[in-house]
Amino acid sequence: TTIEVAEDVTTEEKCINVTKQRQIRVALIDTGIDTTNGVLKGHIADGYDASNMSDVNGHGTLMAEIIASNTNENVKIVPYQVFNENGKATVGATYDALLKAIHDEADVISLSISGYGTSHLLTNAIAKAKEAGIYVVVAAGNDSDNADNYMPGNVTDAITVSATGVEENGNKIFAEYSNYGSCINYSAYGTIVKGLETENTSDDEVYEGTSISAAKVSSYIATMLQYIKDDETTENDEVLDALNSTVEDFGDRGRDDSFGVGYLSFEGIQKYIADKSQLEEVKENESKEETAEKNDTNEDA
Repeated sequence: TTIEVAEDVTTEEKCINVTKQRQIRVALIDTGIDTTNGVLKGHIADGYDASNMSDVNGHGTLMAEIIASNTNENVKIVPYQVFNENGKATVGATYDALLKAIHDEADVISLSISGYGTSHLLTNAIAKAKEAGIYVVVAAGNDSDNADNYMPGNVTDAITVSATGVEENGNKIFAEYSNYGSCINYSAYGTIVKGLETENTSDDEVYEGTSISAAKVSSYIATMLQYIKDDETTENDEVLDALNSTVEDFGDRGRDDSFGVGYLSFEGIQKYIADKSQLEEVKENESKEETAEKNDTNEDA
């Protein structure tokens, strides 16, 4: 069971301004987090057990940075430490963390883990999460192989994310390290360049992996939930339909085994919310004008 990394949180655009203020909890099942990290200020949930959550590897903190940099402070991260310092985790520990996240009423679970084979435990836990209305976002894996053979990417109820890269001319391409297959739901950019504040850009740290892509999609779903889910009756499909309306179609036309339904981006989510907000404002103004017109008619009568 392995993990890898990626994505540029230092150059990420300002988080989307969502006016609806519902708090969203993202369960991050990973290596723990560095609670002193400045990027995470205001994003770490209250009340979690901090006694064994120090980041033993750095990967969890990087994932948390990605989620935090793409969302406002009403998106709270709840860390669950299952990986050791070598980035390894057992199926049993991951299963326990999934059940704990369900019990803790997470809205989104972000899980960057990939291992060859199948797991009834993980399949059952992710099914329980979906039944509870929780979105479980998982990394496809970094083996340049068929993700249908890797857990938990091959779990039907998971949202499995592959990685997209970019050519020198700016064109989006499927990342050569990313897994692919019929289980892929979406793709997202999978590279991070973290500047080390030196004059030499060759000192920058570059990370790549479907972990980054999964963390990004977790943040997008959290943002959509803030915008769409005003009550507990919202169906899962409403959020996924909104996501689907923002995708860019790369690769074969329509759904394919590399990009899934399509490529998700911060810009796409931002545009969706801006367009919907503008439409709602127009409808609200029209309603006010209609009400005022009726009142005027009644007065004349």
